[in-house]
Amino acid sequence: MRFINAYVPPKTTDIILFDLISILTDLLSVSYPIIITGDFNLPSINWLADNDSNNIFKEFVKNADLHQLITFSTRSKNILDLLITNNPGLIDDILSLPPMSSSDHSSFSFSVTFKNEPSELYYRLNYLKGDYNSLNYAVANTDWNNIFKSIFPHNLDTIYSTFTQITKNFIENFIPITNCSSLNLPNHLQKIDTYRAQLWKDIHKADIKSKFLYVNKRFNKELKKYLIYRENKLIKSKNSKRIFNYISSQVKSNSFNIPTILDIKTNNVFSTDLAKANYFALYFKSIFHKQNLPHPLNLQNLNTNTLNYIDISEADVFDKLIKLTLKVNTSPDCLNNYILKKCAGSLTQPITQIFRYSMMTGTLPSIWTHSNIIPLFKKGDKSLASNYRPIALTCTLVKVLEKIIKDNLIVRITKYLPTSQHGFIKSKSIVSQLLEAHDDWTKALDENLCVDIIYFDFIKAFDKVSHTILLKKLTNIGIGNPLLFWIENFLRYRTYSVKINNAFSENHTSNMGVPQGSVLGPILFIFFIHDLVKFCATHDIIFKFFADDFKAYLIHSNCNKRFLLQNCISKIEIWSAENELEISAKKCNVLYLGKNNSKFPYYISNNKITPIISFVRDLGILTSSSLKWTIHIDYIKKRAYTRLFTLFKAIKSNDPNFLTKAYTSYVRPIIESFSQLFNPYLKSEIKKLEDVQKMAVKIIYFRGLQNLYPTKPSYEDLLMILNLKSIKDRFLINDIMCYHKIIHGYISIGKSHYPKLTKSNTRNQIKINSSHSNLNLRHHFFFEKMARIYPKLPNELFKHQKIQNFRTCLNKIDLSSIKI
Repeated sequence: MRFINAYVPPKTTDIILFDLISILTDLLSVSYPIIITGDFNLPSINWLADNDSNNIFKEFVKNADLHQLITFSTRSKNILDLLITNNPGLIDDILSLPPMSSSDHSSFSFSVTFKNEPSELYYRLNYLKGDYNSLNYAVANTDWNNIFKSIFPHNLDTIYSTFTQITKNFIENFIPITNCSSLNLPNHLQKIDTYRAQLWKDIHKADIKSKFLYVNKRFNKELKKYLIYRENKLIKSKNSKRIFNYISSQVKSNSFNIPTILDIKTNNVFSTDLAKANYFALYFKSIFHKQNLPHPLNLQNLNTNTLNYIDISEADVFDKLIKLTLKVNTSPDCLNNYILKKCAGSLTQPITQIFRYSMMTGTLPSIWTHSNIIPLFKKGDKSLASNYRPIALTCTLVKVLEKIIKDNLIVRITKYLPTSQHGFIKSKSIVSQLLEAHDDWTKALDENLCVDIIYFDFIKAFDKVSHTILLKKLTNIGIGNPLLFWIENFLRYRTYSVKINNAFSENHTSNMGVPQGSVLGPILFIFFIHDLVKFCATHDIIFKFFADDFKAYLIHSNCNKRFLLQNCISKIEIWSAENELEISAKKCNVLYLGKNNSKFPYYISNNKITPIISFVRDLGILTSSSLKWTIHIDYIKKRAYTRLFTLFKAIKSNDPNFLTKAYTSYVRPIIESFSQLFNPYLKSEIKKLEDVQKMAVKIIYFRGLQNLYPTKPSYEDLLMILNLKSIKDRFLINDIMCYHKIIHGYISIGKSHYPKLTKSNTRNQIKINSSHSNLNLRHHFFFEKMARIYPKLPNELFKHQKIQNFRTCLNKIDLSSIKI
């Protein structure tokens, strides 16, 4: 733990505050708790107001993920004496005390709680040291045909349980067991930690205290050496995904802990893992209840050609097994990715037999329809179960079979999906959906038109899908038995238990919804709502979907057209009632664009739809009524700063290469996500995001480069030393790559948004028509901007057909000469 005491004299200038912030930034770059106290004569700061961040010091505290804990005045009506920490859970008993001696400041006291949690020992299989040659030999020489034929009773449950039991026996024979601690440390550190815990029990004895202090110091020293060794090993791997996963495990180790849960109806609280698991299980059960179809659906048979059966080959199974991620994931049947991938060749034959039997009979082993549900926090109050999403962890092998079914099913389903759906579809994404929508909106504003946008919200959409209606719709497009029967059994007869840490709830049944976390769930859902657009089709109304998130908008000139959008809303209500998906009227919003927009009111379920005053969160992008990006840029800047300080607090190594890789894997993606939408053209906004990277390279310099470069290099020189590009250049590269993918069909965009290409006899043979823009927001919008930039790129770029080669060449080009 690091204690810092500081003094800020009255009437301190911003220059001195910047110096203080610079010093504190260096002192904060550690992995252990920090407590800052002192007299900060900054009366202009209102520490009790969340939205008051005019002072640069308060902004620094927020960005550094620090917490100021003093809530009472310490001089007159001002809070001048502060208690700041990066771990408020350690601070207790904060008391206001009288002034000391002749001081005119009140004093305060607080206590610090030190937690000593010895690690728990447990045993697990050490998959890294498994004898896979012998394991594969044993599996390959097993006569699976005779074993499966001799099983009685002969059904898929007994066949599968026999298969898993034999396989698990082989695993136990050829995969060694190792004892581990909850700290996940090597043996020599576990032994020191165990000895340290034993000494702690007798810490009150005088002769033991000195031993404990010595062992504790040795443990921390060896732990730091081990962590640095592990981080250096990671950097040599040159695997960005592994680096990201490692840093996430370090930084987020406690962030997924579910706090005490409150039942607001009874005021009961649930604090133990088991109590929380059982409460979540009952809450999710209330969501998964079965509803009765209020109106019979009149479905038209759209396809006379049926898809009844999927022929599964050993080549299909092997291909899916060998492509599994090599990890020891949770699987209810204990057959994880690691085993299935390492033994793909020998296990393909018995697994193919099981898959074929499952497909022919339309049945599934009961364990395949059981899910271990993990409550995943969405947003809001963490103590309320309603703010968590149920994510289903199912058997790995049923996911493999789902992938094979999906490959065949998607060909049939895609024909019926509206072009406005961008979720879970190859070559479409959040970016493609937002680019289409903002292309319409910016063009409308440029032509002095208005736009009314309705954002809809289904209540627990994935969890409320009616199996009866879904199966009818699948039948309607020609899906028949036994495939339809298989899908029905996959959906209808599910059981689940909620898992929190090592505690499991009682088992419950679920007869509603598509399982989130499954392979087929998302595809079945977007098919379930595919007919909404056709049912609600209204002249001049445009839909945009990303899975269950959807919006409908009308471009107008304040004429009488807006009744069309209200009529469309009414149709959506009818479709929702017939399909048993309830719309949350309270969560629906309307965003009005256009300076002359008269803001016509819209209604849903007789409730006025709430107008957006400041901004709306649209698929992760904060969209304002002016379509300017200041709010979103400020938001991602704050997130990036928070993650940056959290990052360098967690990393022990001072290796500049590792720190740089950590920054590019963990912080920079926050800045770059959806940059094609908000790529700023104002210098002030570019500076906000560039400042995050400036802070990152500054920390890297002080931690890892100061010995090599005693005189601090400029920001530009540090970028060259660390092989980084400026944020401005990164945004331009991302724009060019996205545009290149659109032109060459890697990203699907609607025809009305596709670049207007014409042949040219010069340069790269590509000429793109661009139109004159009246407004800056249109002039600098992605499609307009790239129509000017893309044809100016060097000819050598277009010699590369592969996307990766194109990007490699693009990264080597000096883009500073290209005028945006």
